Amino acid sequence: MCLLPFALAEGLGGAYTAGTVGWLIYLGAVPSALAYGLFFAGLAHVRAATASVVALLEPVVAAVIAVAFLGERLSAAAVAGTVVLLGAVAALVATEAEYEPAATG
Repeated sequence: MCLLPFALAEGLGGAYTAGTVGWLIYLGAVPSALAYGLFFAGLAHVRAATASVVALLEPVVAAVIAVAFLGERLSAAAVAGTVVLLGAVAALVATEAEYEPAATG
């Protein structure tokens, strides 16, 4: 909302097709609102250390999508960092299973 006046000044207020408006609504609802809602709901069920490392997976997923669909190439350092991060997440998943409370009933 804060940027809306500047966007309108630059010509955002032009005519839009129904398809364009549909895509804008989709981008606001699914990748933004729904994704963050699910992300924060999931954070309530894991330890803080796990949540902080898993939050770092977002750039890894973005890099994988860029490689798979956009033809990007990763540097050796980016690949090494990805491998280290995925190893840390795997180790946390293994330790998270040790901390789960026993089922009662």
